[in-house]
Amino acid sequence: MVSKDLSNSVRFLSAELFIVVIGVLIALAIDEWRQNIENEDLEREYIQQLIIDLRTTEESVAETKTVNMAGVESLSKLNGAFATGEKIDSEQLIGLIYGSSGMHNPVPVLGTIDTLVATGDLRLIRDSGTRAAITKYLTYSRVFLFSPLLDIEERFRDSTQQLIALAAADGIVYSEGKYGLYRNIEPNVEVFLANSQAYVAVLQMIDSRSYFGWYREQLENSAKELRERLETGSK
Repeated sequence: MVSKDLSNSVRFLSAELFIVVIGVLIALAIDEWRQNIENEDLEREYIQQLIIDLRTTEESVAETKTVNMAGVESLSKLNGAFATGEKIDSEQLIGLIYGSSGMHNPVPVLGTIDTLVATGDLRLIRDSGTRAAITKYLTYSRVFLFSPLLDIEERFRDSTQQLIALAAADGIVYSEGKYGLYRNIEPNVEVFLANSQAYVAVLQMIDSRSYFGWYREQLENSAKELRERLETGSK
């Protein structure tokens, strides 16, 4: 009799234990299911924000081409004045010098990618190929594109300042917010255009603008490539 009661108790306890285990497993499965849904929602949000950032970078590069066009044209005309010795008056020359100095650099938008990497949320991007593409873009745009762009910009500014200083020494200066001359120095256009240092500065500015164009194109293409990959994967 005791043995039968004990057997019933064991079966009852086993059944209770089984129910508890099943309940725990179901609860864990539900938590995991909810977490997966939350992670998928976060992944979609990150991807959509990444796409916005990348498109903004592309648009910034495109706008830069338009903004810098006037400076490119002025620099081309200035180079022509040095190379051909064509006649130009001092105020025209001032306009070309200061027009050539205008330059805008695009900045890649990296906020979302930085957040993904810094927080460890990059793991939310389930596709390993996409994760690799994101980290590659971050390294490429920051180390191999943006940093060199800043270096080139600094060289461009140095050449521009040198050109302005040499022009000022020959009385060719920009005064009080409009094209004009300091009257205590007689402008000497011929001497300035014959100055080899000034011409070298102009050639260095042209060289810098050429490098700008290449790096900007790479920045635009890399942003477009990653954006298209993310857009394809999000559909």
